[in-house]
Amino acid sequence: MTSFGPHFDAAALRDLAPELAEAFSQASFTTDGLAGHLGPELTEALYRGEPAAVARGTAGNSQLDTLIRFFLLHEHLPATLLADALGARLAAKLLDAGVALSDDRGSIYIALDIRPHIIVGSNRLVFSDVDASLVDHVPGADHVLGVGAASLSLLQSTPVSPVSTVLDLGTGSGVQLLGQLECARSITATDVHRRALDLAGATVAASGTSTEVELVEGSWFEPVAGRTFDRIVANPPFVVGLPQVGHVYRDSGLNLDGASELVVSQAVDHLAPGGTAHLLAAWVHTSGQTW
Repeated sequence: MTSFGPHFDAAALRDLAPELAEAFSQASFTTDGLAGHLGPELTEALYRGEPAAVARGTAGNSQLDTLIRFFLLHEHLPATLLADALGARLAAKLLDAGVALSDDRGSIYIALDIRPHIIVGSNRLVFSDVDASLVDHVPGADHVLGVGAASLSLLQSTPVSPVSTVLDLGTGSGVQLLGQLECARSITATDVHRRALDLAGATVAASGTSTEVELVEGSWFEPVAGRTFDRIVANPPFVVGLPQVGHVYRDSGLNLDGASELVVSQAVDHLAPGGTAHLLAAWVHTSGQTW
């Protein structure tokens, strides 16, 4: 078992992301394409995190079967299969970037989670670390989440009316900024976690967007001190807990609901006139206190 995500070349991953997105599109490795290929039962099994059932249904030799086994099930397979599915040139780029790795038997596997999603009606690729339900590993402190239930809830509740500027506070793998690409002139995405920004950079590159996207490293609102935005979106590490960090995506290092208090109280200082903030939060109700 491993406890930390694999090292990868962030610049190389960002550079190959558009080519990989195009290859996936041509192979119908999209949300709709996968649903049509797998059928309803296997599609549901995939989203429930039941790889064994999906593996039985993708034992064929089609291009889509191979891509599913590499990128969704993270099977260890001969390098020739990846070259057949994506072309030798793109397969070599994945190896050079540290995204495709070799095991001790000479097979290769995809060390990151790169999967299609429909985000606000558009087909998108999201780059993140591999979920523990799919492979035998323990997510470490540097684990970067993909698309989860919380991020989907926030996507559904955030408006997509046209605005000039958007701040995505704590962008993670870039899920929320994807939802704003079609409605914002520019997006600033921040995160305290360098690995998250590297994966978000690949997510943005794969989108092929013409929207100006700025990725900035730093804690909370510090990277945008003195700046205001028309819309703020935040899915912060709001889990109520002790003031310690076990996982960057989940734990803020602030006591109890300190993360929620910080974001709610400081967001107003970074809103332009008429601006709005949309965020997820959790808070503590102490016995004897009124709401």
